[in-house]
Amino acid sequence: MNLRSALIIFALIFGTSMAHAEPLPLWNSPNVTDDPRTIALGGAVTTIGTSWSALNHNPAGMNQIRQYVSNVGYGAGGDPMDHSFTVAATDSLMNPAVSMGMSYTRLVLAGNSDQDNGGGNIFRGALVFSERGEGLSFHFGTSFHHSSLDLPSSDLPSETSDEESPATSISAFNMNAGFLLVIANKFRVGVLGRNLLSRLSSGQSRDYVSGVGLVLGPAALEYSATFDFETCDAHPQFCAGGSGLAVSHATGVEFTPTIHFPIRFGYRYDTIRDQHVVSGGFGFISTGFSLEG
Repeated sequence: MNLRSALIIFALIFGTSMAHAEPLPLWNSPNVTDDPRTIALGGAVTTIGTSWSALNHNPAGMNQIRQYVSNVGYGAGGDPMDHSFTVAATDSLMNPAVSMGMSYTRLVLAGNSDQDNGGGNIFRGALVFSERGEGLSFHFGTSFHHSSLDLPSSDLPSETSDEESPATSISAFNMNAGFLLVIANKFRVGVLGRNLLSRLSSGQSRDYVSGVGLVLGPAALEYSATFDFETCDAHPQFCAGGSGLAVSHATGVEFTPTIHFPIRFGYRYDTIRDQHVVSGGFGFISTGFSLEG
């Protein structure tokens, strides 16, 4: 589908918050900095993610659909409540073999009082290369993100105990890299490496995601598994299962009964926190803009 005009997404997201009550990992689960489609699908966007979803997670998915998309988003969640404001743009329309995207997020992390609030800035950029053949396409993408954040002093335990530690500042540069294979425009297989430079002390643990997806007419679904080899070995006191490999699971289903009204459901099991999350979302899409939640 070619969209020659800008597609604007205004997102209002509740019920999902930054996991900064635990030091690690901060970024490897859907949170208030994500787009509403990713949150609604439980983070299962390794193969069916496009535009903003792909930019944040598997950049290889940005070039699945030829389109130009600009986004404006707001997210909120948690107790006390965190807030994020994001602008993003992806372009896979001008060149069928190359696409790119970038985003800026202003994040406000709430402390237990107004004096304890933290937050900062997150910048992302991505570049994707694609090769298309008859009934088959390959997509390779890499993205880079820089985070400059102050964590609220009252919300961050130390790495060796549950006691509160002084306010901590994070300034870290990292990258993701992904691959996506699309067969007959229906079957999808994706692999992703996140935080490949690894900044474990900054809440950016390296992990690997593999996913399979299926798109049949108005329905799209994905199952993905996340393999984290680092976090629980380094900080077993914050992991429900102690030290060792942590494998999390996510499933997402999207159904569009008409071309204008997508409905989404997701389920995620976070092994590190032993947490089950059920999610959902909806939207309205027209030729020039969409509204999602």
